[in-house]
Amino acid sequence: MNTLNNTEYRTSLVSIDDGPHFEALLEPATWNGFACPWFTRKVAELVLIDYVTMYEDSDGVSLAQFEYDPTENAFSYRNHPDEVWEECATFTEDGVTFYGIGNGSWVWQEKQSVLLGDDDCECPTCVACAECGKPTCYCN
Repeated sequence: MNTLNNTEYRTSLVSIDDGPHFEALLEPATWNGFACPWFTRKVAELVLIDYVTMYEDSDGVSLAQFEYDPTENAFSYRNHPDEVWEECATFTEDGVTFYGIGNGSWVWQEKQSVLLGDDDCECPTCVACAECGKPTCYCN
């Protein structure tokens, strides 16, 4: 458990349906029974790349978009160019910014995770899903 912003968070994996697994800090509270994740910048970018590809048509063209504003240190996304940009909430703790991509609006499901052993990965903090065994490694 981590204590950030006076709230107890735990590190876990999350996914939407059977999609990719992403490492996140999870709030103790849920939204309509779904997990409320916070991602590091590197993982937030991976989440949003996956988000854009979910909206690709048969020609590989996606109308969904995301952008990162380095001045504001914030991500925004939208499903369609005609829609208003939705800015993701953030918080910073000990110099690390966490991004609430879909926190309180997407149907994130927590996945039980286990640490990968030294034979699976060089990084001691990488995890794999305990349900399907899918590794989630961000050290590369």
